[in-house]
Amino acid sequence: MRVYFIAAEERPWDYAPRRRNELSGRPFGEDEKVFVERRQGRIGSTYVKSLYRGYTDASFSRPAPRAAEERANGMLGPTIRAEVGDKIKVVFRNRTRIPQSVHAHGVFYDKHSEGTPYADGTRGRDKADDVVAPGRSHTYVWEVPERAGPGRGDLSSVLWMYHGHVDEAADTESNLMHSINGYVYGNGPLFEVRRRERVRWHTFSMGTEVDLHTPHWHGNVVTTGMGMRSDVTALLPGQMMSADMQPDAAGVWLFHCHVNDHITAGMQARYAVR
Repeated sequence: MRVYFIAAEERPWDYAPRRRNELSGRPFGEDEKVFVERRQGRIGSTYVKSLYRGYTDASFSRPAPRAAEERANGMLGPTIRAEVGDKIKVVFRNRTRIPQSVHAHGVFYDKHSEGTPYADGTRGRDKADDVVAPGRSHTYVWEVPERAGPGRGDLSSVLWMYHGHVDEAADTESNLMHSINGYVYGNGPLFEVRRRERVRWHTFSMGTEVDLHTPHWHGNVVTTGMGMRSDVTALLPGQMMSADMQPDAAGVWLFHCHVNDHITAGMQARYAVR
């Protein structure tokens, strides 16, 4: 049994904490200020967000430390790790002012751990997971069956994402920002790897019909589970993809979405091969 303590909390999140375009090394231009400057119809770069954050125990008094390799994860919630045959228990507390839930992909769950409200014919305990009211808690239990692990032709580990599912559309549409882990224009920490090191990238996308993404790694290539080599892959909303890299080119490289509107809106980061 792997146990995680996760709280949904309202916190200000700054998409551009360095206050400039780190890709160009210059202050924001007029076209970029549209996305990061507070003005009519725009919030600016700092939003009050509902973020999932990890804690050490059920008292929710001590934040769980984030591993160094997860420093670039930004606004993403805690990484949950498990192997086939394990059970995962997530003790979830809603510290926000709005209803919340946790819905996990890929794993096996009963109706009391689905985390999604709809007319499914259940009641009582089997409905308590659907919507966790402000100030309340719920414990989700997921099993990790063989079908949740790598299949034939997959890499040796795979990604399944989790997210809130009370009002998914509202969670992602208001003042939509095209970011990587909650950062725009390279304002987040570098993804850091070493030359010839075996690196696995786990990527996923959420959002609307405009959130079709094409992640592109400059300087190096990745291999997907089907054995295809490329330096660009594709993600539809709600899609997950893992890819392996054994970088041979040292330096600081661009990592970005190749959709023009997303480039303009700042969906660009950098990764460093030491």
